[in-house]
Amino acid sequence: MSTSVLNQAVSSATNFALALVLVRMLSAADYGSYCLGIAVCYLYAGLGNSMLLLQMVVHTPGKPQQERLPYAVRILGAVGLFAVGTLVLTRACFEHDINGILLEWESRYLDLGQNP
Repeated sequence: MSTSVLNQAVSSATNFALALVLVRMLSAADYGSYCLGIAVCYLYAGLGNSMLLLQMVVHTPGKPQQERLPYAVRILGAVGLFAVGTLVLTRACFEHDINGILLEWESRYLDLGQNP
């Protein structure tokens, strides 16, 4: 069995187990909020992978050996900029949250493990 198949199996099983636990612990509205949030996270991760990491996997083998390391460093820099952009965007969302929706979700999920 290849590592990628095993990785996918473990990831899927973990996500399924987490979903079962959350279905039992959360109300329908809260679970719906969780599902929307995780879908946005998956979409965002997929965009980052397709824009940056997939490009590296596709283009690196065709480059001469001496150009591979500088290319990987440029991709790493782009991933770093993507991460900083994500942090800035997240911060802006929380600062301009007029209705308090994001802060309410944050406090609700941070309290999840504390309240039985």
